[in-house]
Amino acid sequence: MTEEFTHKLCLLAYDVASENQKGLNDDLKKKLANLRSGIYYALKHKYNCFPLQHSLWRIHDPKRIPEIKEAIKEWKEQYKQLGFEHVKIEIFKMGLDDVGYEAFIELEAALLLEWLNGIVENLEEKRDKISKGAMRLTMKRLDLASEILADLTDSKRFNEISDVLELAYDIAHEIINKRFGGKI
Repeated sequence: MTEEFTHKLCLLAYDVASENQKGLNDDLKKKLANLRSGIYYALKHKYNCFPLQHSLWRIHDPKRIPEIKEAIKEWKEQYKQLGFEHVKIEIFKMGLDDVGYEAFIELEAALLLEWLNGIVENLEEKRDKISKGAMRLTMKRLDLASEILADLTDSKRFNEISDVLELAYDIAHEIINKRFGGKI
């Protein structure tokens, strides 16, 4: 019996050296933390990937894979220069049938909703003290959430996520207008 895969997902998984390992000096700990943070930032903000777990990401735009592969080569080389040769950062494609795809989409929708609710809470909490830089980053996050949401039209939570995203944009624009004269 052969399975029919009606959907393909592109994922990226990594297992890299942590700055929390015992026996590392402070300089190496700092370099490892910066490298790992740089990977996280690039995946999320440069390549518009979405974290499903700490080391598992969905690549929403498969056309970006060649760019991401080049970045992976650079990241692996940076780890090698720090003395860590056994670093795993891999892209893989996963085939899903309709049932598996629906389950995956609902999982991703739940994670996106949780992320957006966190953004709304943060905006409400820091409404009067958020910096321009933090506001710019928040807007990038909302734009990324909007792109991800476009892939989740089949989700049962699509309307709920749309409402929270709209609320987040409303709060963000209100803050931008009030605190920064409409420009960030």
